[in-house]
Amino acid sequence: MAATHGKMKLDKMIDDAKAGKSLFETINNFVFLQGGARDVVVNDNVVGHDIPVNQYAFDAEIPAVAPTIAATNGILSVSLIEQGGCSSQQI
Repeated sequence: MAATHGKMKLDKMIDDAKAGKSLFETINNFVFLQGGARDVVVNDNVVGHDIPVNQYAFDAEIPAVAPTIAATNGILSVSLIEQGGCSSQQI
């Protein structure tokens, strides 16, 4: 499992909402700061698994260009990372 934390540019978010922008357009105002991951085996109810959010910093920018998507469509983005010699999916 993975967890992240960050901060939101609240004044910009409010301005965008007042301008009629959708939630998907305003999500770019959220800045991810750090994240963490933990292997979890789920065979039953899972309770009490704390995931630290300071294992790695998001201190580099990776430019990405996304296609223009019609408002009637959605998109799911999945990345593949290698950590400790193992590959895993991040959704």
